Amino acid sequence: MLRAVLVCVGLLPAGFLAAQAPAGFMPAGISYDADVTTPAEAFGHELGERATRYDQLISYFQEMARVSNRVALDTLGRSVEGRPIVRLTVTAAANHARLDEIRDRHLALAGSGGEEGDHQDLPVVVWLGFGVHGAEAAGLEASAPLVHHLAAGQGPEIERVLENSVVLIVAALNPDGHARRIDHSLSFWSRTIVRNGDHAGHDLWASQRASHYGFDLNRQWLLLAQHEAQVWVPAWHEWQPHFTGDFHEMGTTSVRPSTYYFSPGDHVRTNDLVPEEARSLLRRMADYHKGHLDERGTLYFTEEVYNNFYPGSGSGYPNVQGSVGALFEVGTAHLVELDTPLGRWSLAENIDVHFHSALTSIASAVDLREDFHDYRRAFYASARAEAAADDRGGFVFTSPDRGRLVRFVELLETHRIQVHELAQDVELDGVEYRAGEAYVVELDQDAYRMVRTVFDRVTEFEAPSFSDATSWTLSLTYGLDHAAVPRGQMRPQLLGERTGPIRPAAELPDRAAYGYAFSWTDHYAPRALYRLLDEGVIARAALLPVQARTTRGPVELVRGSVFIPLKGQSLSPEALHDLLARVGEEAGIQIHAIDIGATLDEGSDFGSGRAFGTLEQPEVLLLFEGGVQRFDMGHVWHLLDAQMEMPVVLKQKDRIQEIEWSRYTHIILPGGRDVGLTPAATERVARWIREEGGTFVALRQGAEWAQEALLGRAPITDRTMALEPGERFNLDDLRLRQSEDVVSGAIFAADLDLSHPLAFGYHRRTLPTHRDTSILLVTPDNPVATVARYHESPLLAGYASERRQEEIGGTPMLIAERMGQGTVVLMTDNPNFRGAYPGTNKLLMNSLFFSTLFSAPSAPGGAGFRR
Repeated sequence: MLRAVLVCVGLLPAGFLAAQAPAGFMPAGISYDADVTTPAEAFGHELGERATRYDQLISYFQEMARVSNRVALDTLGRSVEGRPIVRLTVTAAANHARLDEIRDRHLALAGSGGEEGDHQDLPVVVWLGFGVHGAEAAGLEASAPLVHHLAAGQGPEIERVLENSVVLIVAALNPDGHARRIDHSLSFWSRTIVRNGDHAGHDLWASQRASHYGFDLNRQWLLLAQHEAQVWVPAWHEWQPHFTGDFHEMGTTSVRPSTYYFSPGDHVRTNDLVPEEARSLLRRMADYHKGHLDERGTLYFTEEVYNNFYPGSGSGYPNVQGSVGALFEVGTAHLVELDTPLGRWSLAENIDVHFHSALTSIASAVDLREDFHDYRRAFYASARAEAAADDRGGFVFTSPDRGRLVRFVELLETHRIQVHELAQDVELDGVEYRAGEAYVVELDQDAYRMVRTVFDRVTEFEAPSFSDATSWTLSLTYGLDHAAVPRGQMRPQLLGERTGPIRPAAELPDRAAYGYAFSWTDHYAPRALYRLLDEGVIARAALLPVQARTTRGPVELVRGSVFIPLKGQSLSPEALHDLLARVGEEAGIQIHAIDIGATLDEGSDFGSGRAFGTLEQPEVLLLFEGGVQRFDMGHVWHLLDAQMEMPVVLKQKDRIQEIEWSRYTHIILPGGRDVGLTPAATERVARWIREEGGTFVALRQGAEWAQEALLGRAPITDRTMALEPGERFNLDDLRLRQSEDVVSGAIFAADLDLSHPLAFGYHRRTLPTHRDTSILLVTPDNPVATVARYHESPLLAGYASERRQEEIGGTPMLIAERMGQGTVVLMTDNPNFRGAYPGTNKLLMNSLFFSTLFSAPSAPGGAGFRR
């Protein structure tokens, strides 16, 4: 009655009434404690009527933890924008009283393992993750009725379920993305529901899906490049649950509507490291889901399209860690309701179907509790057996880049991979790994499958049809020197101390009589350099390798090493020393105090204009929108802002002509669709390069556009499906034929010109790079413009057809050409793809700091290559 009155007086929008929540939020046959607040009472609206604010959701969870002895809440951490990421632990009150014991015994059942019968009184552990994609409302909203049901539900069945389970509910995995979605949804709310997909309110997919920095967080379980994943992956490992559920929405269009999907997924595209028994458990759980969905007449599919091949998603990662991961996808209703060829899709119905899938997940896990215990023990036992049969004993790795090396070791430790310092020198594949400077990982450990996930190079696949990257060999993406240790050489004497948390260590510099220097090899050297330039410090880069006399003896300074003379600085010698000490400590790099201006080599000294070039502070403009892919832009933004602590001006691509051009030294155009500039903007960019000395850095499709628009080279465009004249095949084969030449994410090898400033900081010519397009750059006439070129046989890991390998082999990966007073830099690849390629990050940083430290050569007869 009150509701009707509120509508009449205009306090409750009439449009809300058209999207009634289904009665299923309180399933039939279950009584509820009336003293426990329902979501609708807490939010002031029925679920699905409108977007629920994130702060309301968190407040509701806190209230559930306050009033119910079944629910405990802890804040795992906060998002980049400061929103809480919470975990609710839901189980019977008696289990809460012995929760630490349950967790300890559960974890002890891993392969080093428990005896038969150790688990008979142990609950099954279920992790349900909601809201990793901000644009997907149904999963996050479903967490509210789920918590209410578990907190307030009454009766013997729910008591049985709670006594035999520990349910871990994490929401939201991506609070910042959801905040953007909620703001968007409420901004476009209208009194009458608009179900037409053309309505701007339904446009929720692009920016809302991603995290603050524009990352797809559902690819970060393995990669750990984003702060939010660094919060919830360790929390997952605190329990290493038996079952992990991951709840999503999928695209729905007027042409191709989506229904409902749940695992086990495509039977062809599977991960060979995952035991078949995991799929068998998922099939048995699927029967529970089907029973409910059949009852309500919901359309669904379960063994096609999706898969758990990639081990870095919320449903894929658990499968290589002894858990069983399942994906749930519902066709989105976007704002509130959406008309589709399959009828009307509503947010309320989507919330309800996810809510019930969460319930059937818990119920089936409880019923299969013994099977899950057995699977967990068998998973680790089989891992040990496979490790013993492996002809490799482990992997050794090192790098002169201390920052990258430390980050890699910390990643392994987070994934519960045991890492040892190398105790004895060993030479493998022509590389010497030195004790105290390298690390070793044994295969004979519980995390055997995870070790292989990180180090294995897979290039052969049953069928070339993929929905994600086909390689994730992190030892390659980090650009490390690494090798497999044959089992016969894996001696106990190689294993030094187990590592713990480590950080780049640097001693404070002595006071210098002449100047200071630090190597460019370290990952965080650009952060240190930018900080110094921002303080007005004069800095010069070594264009040639030199040997310096320092207060602690001779030091080799590689190309790119930064020299800071005492003379000419605006800071006093004391203030300069103190600044360098702080910068070195913060960046974890070693700064050397130089005694004299002469080098210890024959040839150039520190005052040489041939051996050293003076550096200027980069002022960077990063373009976005207007066809630029949000992920591509975000990957660059995160590298510069979060890692290198460099301010970046973000500007909409189609508004570039509004800028004050003289303020910028560099403009970055990431990849995407239709990323080109207008003719007028193109002409202005070209003038800025030629006359004002700007550097234009273009990546992926941006590079393809720039090579034609700025350098005048016609693109190579023939990327159609390879067909013989007159060839005919069945329609059933079309999807496979169309996908066989798609490069959806592989690791390629490029040959790097180590003498070029854009390659400074690298020590080996072969550079692993990410490749996920068939874009080809034209080889320049300028013989030194191709800084990196793909190997003739370029594939290191992942899938690429022989046709694509032949096309790409020998073509440029990185081009740097002088154009008037400025420079154009083109890269076919994303140098910070998903934040997981520290090995190629330095290419972008060099483009910002060293892009004017080289000249175009003169051709015979005096004709120059400068454009």
